[in-house]
This record gives sequence, structure tokens and C-alpha cells, in this order.
Amino acid sequence: MLKINNVTKIFNKDLTPEDVRVALDNVSLSIEEGEFVTVIGGNGSGKTTLLNVISGSVLPDAGQISINGADVTRLKEHERAKYIGIVFQDPLSGTAANMSLEENLAIALRRPRRKGLRWAFSKETREFFREKLKTLNLGLEDRLTHKIGFLSGGQRQAVTLLMATLGEPKVLLLDEHTAALDPKTARTVLSITDEIVSQNKLTTIMVTHNMRDALRYGDRILMLDNGRVVFDASGAVKKKLTIEDLLRKFEAAADIELTDQMLLAR
Repeated sequence: MLKINNVTKIFNKDLTPEDVRVALDNVSLSIEEGEFVTVIGGNGSGKTTLLNVISGSVLPDAGQISINGADVTRLKEHERAKYIGIVFQDPLSGTAANMSLEENLAIALRRPRRKGLRWAFSKETREFFREKLKTLNLGLEDRLTHKIGFLSGGQRQAVTLLMATLGEPKVLLLDEHTAALDPKTARTVLSITDEIVSQNKLTTIMVTHNMRDALRYGDRILMLDNGRVVFDASGAVKKKLTIEDLLRKFEAAADIELTDQMLLAR
């Protein structure tokens, strides 16, 4: 489903050598259809840049990216919309606060489709939205006309997740999408995430600082260090991993600094 071949991204190339930052260093990955991959690594390891080159918000300096057999390496972000759904860390990023819940969902539904002049909410569309919202178990199905800006952070992030998957993307990218939530709300959103990914068999990449979540969710785990994949485990190997195993991996990678956020996530 997703193939990344020898991708390199370097920032600050025009500055002095000490300012040059190699965010991705000749990275190659192959992610199968329906695979749920969690990605961990220290600050500056390349996690977010990896998602950005997949989404198209950052273009690589070298290498190739293909989704479902299509070469998307040079496509701009909006041109990849039909392939990719994404949820960011900030619950405010994925929605329009002054628009209703129904309007936000309608925009998300139309995002990967050809644009036209028609803008209407049919009875069938409203019922479709209600049924989708019911699956979140947050009581939002009767609040379609309410402004989404009045929802809590957790409710809004859950809706953003739903919006990101309405268009049936080929790849779902989750960029630390629970990091800004309190622990209880984060668990709720992660549970919703797991259910949506499982039910729709979505090819998913989830970046997280929480080692427990990286082990609990998904069927494959990657560790990045200094722009390179330094650890890759799936199947039975991943199931046997412990947080202590991951800590030893971090300690073995000289360029990874364990942050308080990562340690407290144990």
C-alpha cells in the first residue's frame, strides 16, 4: 500500500554546516494494506518529517513515495487528499470552529471528491452523519447543528478522526493525536482510533511518545533515530516486547534522549 524508497530530507541546506539538519536519511519502508504501524523516537528523530513527506506538506530532497501503486513523490498536499487522511496533535487543527458539526463532516466527506457547486444536506446525508457519530459513543449524533468549537478537546479530536476517515483514505496518518489530551480522554480517543482502524482495515501510521501506547496498539512498531529506522518489529516479536525492551533500545541509540514525557508515559 505504502512504499518509501531511499527518501532523504535535509533542512537548512543553505546555512552553515552546523545548522544543517538531516531529518530523514535514506529511509526505505514498505507498509502493507491494513497494517497499523506505531512510530516512536526522540525529539528530532524524524517522526513528524516522515509523516510530512507522506502527506505532501514537505517534499523530499531524494527518493520516491508511492501509495497504492501511484507515484506521489512530487504531488502537492492537496493533490494527495484522495489518498490520505491525517489527524494532528492539536484538536483545533482539523476542524473549522465556527462551522457546525454537520458542515465540518460535509467538508470532510467531499474533500477527496471532485468539487462542484452543489452544497446541500439531504435527509440521507444527515442520517449517514448521525450513524457515523453514534459509533463514537459520545452522544454527538443529536448535535449536528451545533458549532464544533463548543465541543471538548476529546470530542473534537474524535470527530477529527472520524472526518479523516470519511473519505476512505488509502493511508491514515496520526501525528501524536492524543498528546494534547488528558490521560482519560486520550484513552477514549485511542480506543475509538483502534476501533475505526480495525473496522475499516485502514493502513495507519501513528506517531507517539507514549511507549505503552506504541506497544498496545498496532501490529508493527518502528523506532527512528537521527533520521533513520533503527528498530522494526511486528507480529510475535512485537507482542513479546516490553517497555524495558524499548528503553534499552533507546539507550543503545546514542542520539536519542529520553524525555520526561516519554518516561512518564510508562
